[in-house]
Amino acid sequence: MTGIFDSQSNINLDSKMTVFSTKHLEEALRPIAFYLILDFVWTRIRRDLKKRILIVEEAWYLMQNEDSARFIYGIAKRARKYYLGLTTISQDVDDFLSSEYGKAIVTNSSIQILLKQHPAGIDKVAETFYLSEGEKRLLLAAAVGEGLFFAGANHVAIKVMASEAEHKLITTNPEELLKLREQGLIKPLGSNRPESAAPVIPPVQKPYEPIKQEPTQDTSTITDTETSLQLQEGNKSEQAATPPTEPSSEEILRSVESLSKDQGTINLGNTPSQPGPAAPTEL
Repeated sequence: MTGIFDSQSNINLDSKMTVFSTKHLEEALRPIAFYLILDFVWTRIRRDLKKRILIVEEAWYLMQNEDSARFIYGIAKRARKYYLGLTTISQDVDDFLSSEYGKAIVTNSSIQILLKQHPAGIDKVAETFYLSEGEKRLLLAAAVGEGLFFAGANHVAIKVMASEAEHKLITTNPEELLKLREQGLIKPLGSNRPESAAPVIPPVQKPYEPIKQEPTQDTSTITDTETSLQLQEGNKSEQAATPPTEPSSEEILRSVESLSKDQGTINLGNTPSQPGPAAPTEL
């Protein structure tokens, strides 16, 4: 459960209308989702005071669990303090009234609307709302949109008439829904299903492989080598920048004299060499 519900919320409640849908949740998860949504909304309502209406459809889901029933009852008791109007909707009044908290919510509401009722639950409804025999018969024979409107001690029969645009939005008649889909006025069933509701295929994990450590190089050696190369290149550039100079005549004569002393004779150009004194021969 923690991995499913424990995450950062990205819901913005600043729009004119915000709808939380639990349509694609499993039946067992819906009461939990209802509770979490209401807790989130109730926290935001208390934090930011402004005029709002909170509508809880299929509220009988919350009546199945005592904790969630107590929670919605607490909202009903304190909603007016935070400028909030609470509307609870349930198709089966008998299921809603089976909980003590649900019964307290209904009886403490300022306005109630009862539509067509089933004969099995009409007696319990009549006892809760103090219906007359005529009102009981009206609820048993009521057509779509017909019912009783309660405002305090006043009971009045009503018939709700929806406009054509409203009827297209709220109808649940399968035949009408099919015609609307064929006309392209509504999307096909399941087209609004979020991507997160699709089955998630976990990626194939590769087997664990230890990380191979590459041999490290001695940075000091590399630095010294680069420095020596730079110095050598620098010396070459200095040598190339200094052109060779020809020796003077005086330097040539000094070189010749030094060589003559070391080797005895030296041939300069076409001048024949003079033999030196012969070495003494031992007899």
